[in-house]
Amino acid sequence: MLWRVAVRYSSDRHILQLPNGRDTSVGELKELFQKEDPSLPHDLRIVFDGPRGRIVLSDDKKKLSEYREIQDGTVFRLDLTVVYVQAVNGQKYKIPIGTDKFYNYPVSALLKDVERVTRFSLTNHKLFLRHKPLLPTSLEGKALTLTDYTIRKEDTLLIQKESSDLNITNSQVDLCFMVDCTGSMASHIEAVKNSVKNLREDLVKQHRGCDLQFAFVRYTDYDVTCNRTTHLDFTNDESQFNSFVGGISAQGGGDGPEDVMGGLQVALNKLTWRSKSSRVLVHIADCPCHGRMYHDNMGDNYPDGDRDGITHPTDDDQGQESRYRLLVWLHRPRENRQNDIHLQ
Repeated sequence: MLWRVAVRYSSDRHILQLPNGRDTSVGELKELFQKEDPSLPHDLRIVFDGPRGRIVLSDDKKKLSEYREIQDGTVFRLDLTVVYVQAVNGQKYKIPIGTDKFYNYPVSALLKDVERVTRFSLTNHKLFLRHKPLLPTSLEGKALTLTDYTIRKEDTLLIQKESSDLNITNSQVDLCFMVDCTGSMASHIEAVKNSVKNLREDLVKQHRGCDLQFAFVRYTDYDVTCNRTTHLDFTNDESQFNSFVGGISAQGGGDGPEDVMGGLQVALNKLTWRSKSSRVLVHIADCPCHGRMYHDNMGDNYPDGDRDGITHPTDDDQGQESRYRLLVWLHRPRENRQNDIHLQ
């Protein structure tokens, strides 16, 4: 006897024919649903409302005839929550995720779902939510979830081409990473180091015709008496750069603000900036510099400003305020440490 049943999830409703009628197994029913909508996950949960409440069809081998409540015309529901993905061409796709696992769903699994449903490779693209990329997928060995990126039900994610924010027009570019390496950054320092390495690699690949050099300045605070700042001068040697960055660790910083001015002085006066290059500084930090004018009551041990009296970075050779381009300032408020630091 030919049966017809309906299946609903999100705002969609599909009518399916069951050639085997009541002899259809739960597994065969799932296959029919997935054939109707290939975006559905393999670990699909089917439910329906019986006279005594919700019934879950959990045994794939069980036949519908074993459920007395199921009749011709029964309406099934799929226990799913949906997010949407908009591709580069504007086409929108539905990504269903099990409701019971939605908020703990790994971002890495979502990226695989997107590639499976859209048949679009994310190798040279990223998935964005509200202008923020869903990267990294893990932090300190822990998989990041949809909750970590505040992804909500029926949110729309965008597939966009991966790119850096650096618009290179000059054939020579000197780019310095200046990073706050005090104790408050300890839980984020590995993510920062990976982001720095990845950005360097991406820029080299994207701008093969340019003469790119990279430097790194590590700064801490006044309570660090030995090697308060360290730096790697400009180099195009990838292994040398990665080795230096890999050895960076977080230490010191007894109060809120940090020795930002000390880091800037190193960047300007101890690095070999080329005279005709485009000069770019990427500053990554979670706290501002010393001085009331830069913050509101952060427990500053030097509220009058820099201990050495520096009010703005100067170029020793010029004797005047130096000109440089600030590409990214990543400042993380102390009260919000939920999300990872990203370089785009």
